[in-house]
Amino acid sequence: GGPLAAAMTELKEPKKALTAYFLWLNAEGRAEVQKQLGDVKDLGKVAKAAGEKWKTLPANIKEKYEKQNAELKAQYEKDLAAFQEAGGVKGAASKEK
Repeated sequence: GGPLAAAMTELKEPKKALTAYFLWLNAEGRAEVQKQLGDVKDLGKVAKAAGEKWKTLPANIKEKYEKQNAELKAQYEKDLAAFQEAGGVKGAASKEK
């Protein structure tokens, strides 16, 4: 344990917020599209169908996910600021890969 171990724990850069589209896709979109397409495992077809469906979604449904995205974005900005204050460098982790 100790203070040295705490100081050595690596800072983790916060992940960016998912877009409204991906929030919808993960919550309900993927399941709807898979049901619509049947047993299609082709990611390209699923992604294309999901994209088309997203474009035609009613505004009130999109709004729900856009609001969620705005909240997640605000949290990300806060987390990122804290990460940078603690000495973290934005984008450093992805450069190491």
